[in-house]
Amino acid sequence: MVQKLPQLIQKNKGGKGTQLAYTMKPLSTTTFTSVDETRINEVVLLFDHITQLRQQVHDKNDELKNYSHLIKSSDLEKADRLATDFENQDSTKAEIRKLLLNIRSEKEKIRRV
Repeated sequence: MVQKLPQLIQKNKGGKGTQLAYTMKPLSTTTFTSVDETRINEVVLLFDHITQLRQQVHDKNDELKNYSHLIKSSDLEKADRLATDFENQDSTKAEIRKLLLNIRSEKEKIRRV
């Protein structure tokens, strides 16, 4: 298996990236907790909802710019700041990803999701 690893990476990654080092650990030293399918689906739906909301905010902000001649510049700036702040909420997704990894490696309890 170890000898075939470079070919497997090449095949799965489409040749992008180069594996610099391999670390092999006995399975007995690594424990993973299963996250049930319902929780995973809830997280996927949450990510989808965040993406949809981000798109809606972006679309509404663009729509406001079409009427910039009717809206005070200070209000347009405020809308731009709100849209930018909303787009910068990727930290929430990153926190959820980290939480799921911690749950899988038994560093967190599942009830936090």
